[in-house]
Amino acid sequence: MTPAHPSSALDPARVEAVQRARGRWRREVAELGGPNTLLWHRTSLTGTFDLNLAHPGGVAKLLSGRPTLLSELVREHVAFLDASRRIGAIRDKTSELRREHGMETGFLAIGLATWSLQRVPVPPRAPVLLRSCRIRPVDAAHSDHVLELHEDVVFNPVLEHYLRSEMHLDLDPVGLAGLSAQHHGFDPRMTYQALEQLCVELTGFAIGPQMVLGTFPWAKLPLVTSFTGDPHSLAGHDVAAALAGVDVSFPGDGPDPSRADDPAQELSALDADRAQRLVVDEASRGADLVLDTPAGTGATQTVANIVVAALSEGRSVLVCSEERAALESLQRRLAHVGLGDLCLHLAEDPASMRAGLASVRHALEHLPREVPAEPGPDPLPARADALVVLRREHDVLHHRHEPWGLSLAGVEDDLAALAALETPPGSRVRLSAGELQALGEDELSAVSDALVEAAAAGAWTRGRGDDPWYGARLSTADEAARAQEIVARMVSGASGPPASRPSGSAGRPGCRCRSPSSSGPTGSRSWPARARRSTSSRRRSTTPPSTTWWPPPRPATR
Repeated sequence: MTPAHPSSALDPARVEAVQRARGRWRREVAELGGPNTLLWHRTSLTGTFDLNLAHPGGVAKLLSGRPTLLSELVREHVAFLDASRRIGAIRDKTSELRREHGMETGFLAIGLATWSLQRVPVPPRAPVLLRSCRIRPVDAAHSDHVLELHEDVVFNPVLEHYLRSEMHLDLDPVGLAGLSAQHHGFDPRMTYQALEQLCVELTGFAIGPQMVLGTFPWAKLPLVTSFTGDPHSLAGHDVAAALAGVDVSFPGDGPDPSRADDPAQELSALDADRAQRLVVDEASRGADLVLDTPAGTGATQTVANIVVAALSEGRSVLVCSEERAALESLQRRLAHVGLGDLCLHLAEDPASMRAGLASVRHALEHLPREVPAEPGPDPLPARADALVVLRREHDVLHHRHEPWGLSLAGVEDDLAALAALETPPGSRVRLSAGELQALGEDELSAVSDALVEAAAAGAWTRGRGDDPWYGARLSTADEAARAQEIVARMVSGASGPPASRPSGSAGRPGCRCRSPSSSGPTGSRSWPARARRSTSSRRRSTTPPSTTWWPPPRPATR
């Protein structure tokens, strides 16, 4: 990240643009996960499940932290079907938010606090305690679900923020949550009593004993509050200003190709091609990068190499992603190269926080006992040989062959583009290098024009078996001129298609003619037009389209 500029040197227009963008970003973040259910909880037809109507034995088992079947909570058949539908919807929503935004939202809300607000007709309903809940089906048919609560009990952070900022109350959220841990098990009544005493001056404050399972966006509050305050600090960063629409010029001379090709300066621990090494080199120099990385192009591998480069230079790096699966994949790659102990997976939910502290404790406990690994053979010679091979392969793929000015990589791209068409062209005709070299630009254009005109006249409207031109052999200039004359008459409308198949010389091999209607699934009318566009605009294909005829006026003999 580029360093922040001093607030006094910022352009007022830049600050104003960031201020407008920050309001938009704040609204977008506030919409993540749906409404603010941590302060204004409302019962939903599908998104909530009320445990107050569940069987007391099943509720006690669930609150003790043991895996509990939904059928143990709801034992009547009709009510179980409705509960199963609700639990399935909650599970799908929590999985979607975890996958797309990395947010943990599946919680059991224990106790709902309400109070009166002036000029607000509907009072707030804020959960008091939260316990993370895991839901998983017992089988593929989802005939039943297993519910399991995490042992951590946390005080609602949004309720704490509201009571501190609006009511100016001094709260101890850890102490309030700890009151629910009694010698006989989980019991939230002591927490309710302590909170009611703190909020005694709050009009109409009361806590109901409801227990509701649903989606509660835990991380929304810190995200929203991060877009408040003085905008100058955010406007001082070039990347934030650029995202806000400000025209920012980023310094830098671009990547250094020589460093990317030098194995002695390579900082990657995982395999990387030249383009990926250039990205790693730019990131290690502190450049700001925006990369377009379609699926399968090695984005996670490149990020892992950037992390390795930062760690090898004694720096730290923070990797953020909306998808938690991407972070887990990155952590697995780093653990594969022996850097797992240097990575700390951070998340906002209590379970992830506890796991992060446990990993730090484990790393600290085992760090002094580690024996330094014996250095192996010097990998630089092998890396240098591998880079030589890669450079040679790169040169072969991108070398332009004359006289066509085409490369293998370019031809592959063109063939892939043709194959992606709704009706890709097809032909079994193959021409030798000498025949291709004999086709100049004018002749190739003339051939394309003739084929387009012939197709428009209906030259190839029949199948292969009825095509009189199929299998014709033209071995002399006279035969080619005669065939050209026939086609010219057919195009001009002077006569119909030839009644008999043109004869060919059997003495020596000639150019076997096959109409496009017999060479593939492509329609006879659309093939020459596509071929003309492909050859006239780019002339990138090494096999000229529909070269089943001849390059006028020269006969196409082999």
